[in-house]
Amino acid sequence: MSQARPDADLWMATSHLPCGVLRVDRDGEILDLNDTLCRWLDQPRSSLLGQRFATILPSISPQFAEQLQWGGAVPEEETGLCYADGVMIPVRIRAWRPRQKSDDSIYFGLLDLRERQSLQIELEQAQQLEAIGRIVAGIAHEINTPVQFIGDSLYFLRESFDSLLRLGASYQELIATVESTDIARAQLEKVRAEEDEADLEFLREEIPGALARTTDGVGRVAEIARAVKEFCYPNQAEKTAVDLNSALTNALIVARNEYKHVADLNTDFGELPPVFCHLGHLNQVFLNLLINASHAIAAKNEPNDEKGTISIRTEHVGTDVVICIRDNGGGIPAEIQERIFDAFFTTKSRGHGSGQGLAIARSIVVDKHGGSIEFESEEGEGTAFFIRLPVNDGVEADSE
Repeated sequence: MSQARPDADLWMATSHLPCGVLRVDRDGEILDLNDTLCRWLDQPRSSLLGQRFATILPSISPQFAEQLQWGGAVPEEETGLCYADGVMIPVRIRAWRPRQKSDDSIYFGLLDLRERQSLQIELEQAQQLEAIGRIVAGIAHEINTPVQFIGDSLYFLRESFDSLLRLGASYQELIATVESTDIARAQLEKVRAEEDEADLEFLREEIPGALARTTDGVGRVAEIARAVKEFCYPNQAEKTAVDLNSALTNALIVARNEYKHVADLNTDFGELPPVFCHLGHLNQVFLNLLINASHAIAAKNEPNDEKGTISIRTEHVGTDVVICIRDNGGGIPAEIQERIFDAFFTTKSRGHGSGQGLAIARSIVVDKHGGSIEFESEEGEGTAFFIRLPVNDGVEADSE
């Protein structure tokens, strides 16, 4: 094996690049590599020369290797670079062949994806913080209503109870008088006056309603608290079996403040099996799509202040679960439909949307769950998003 370094000036220049460069022969033996790649691997060049490139790129796909051998289209893929102690660095590799016919070696360019993954995590965290902010604001509005009529009802009951206490005291005095003497006309008049002041008939009619409203308000506050607790499910490394109908119900409770003034809600939940998934991530997807639907309807109907409709349907199809979230808002213009899943692309005005919601939703559904997210939209008529998730996503197969 020759360890000569052709184009020494070129290799010196590549040592200052932020990407790794690797040169191998047709048999996969490492002929040369730049200093950047040596730093990544924490090994001297001398110990790497002559090794098979598969020792540092062990997870390269057979398709990639076949394309190299076959000499067809220049391949590119994301894989792992084997670092010290078996630690894998996520990289994107691109292969190319020199134009000089005398050089039959193959070159690789390697891009470190750790920074991109870190940025992706930061973007997801920012999206989650934005979602939490919306949740908190929505909860404040949602809890305010039942708490308000709980307070009004309790104030009414307190005032009414004071009147009933006074009336009860007069009844007791009347009973004591009747027991000790003949019926005293003055005492009877006092009791009648207390009854008039207390408006006893009004209290008979209103107190049951006040108690019912108080009970309903307490129930709604408890329901919101339960939904928020389940919605803010912590993201876990392992997937767990989840009732997605229940998860969607919680998302609707949490997002109610976003849509209740602009849209009526229709739900058609089919019978679903438990789905192995990361619930915290999927809650983020559901909330984003519900908020987008609400904003689309609000933007369309703002001039005439009409209400639209948000429809949610779930069904079990083969080995998958399909969730459809449909709105009759303004729809997505045909000329931008291909871009809606692009990072940082948004149709909302400045300050109203990061352009990350749908990009992260797609990453969660496709990359984290092996599913798909598609849509159909007609401008002026509305949009429907279809989320397809595998029920098990290989969980049972891995556990066997």
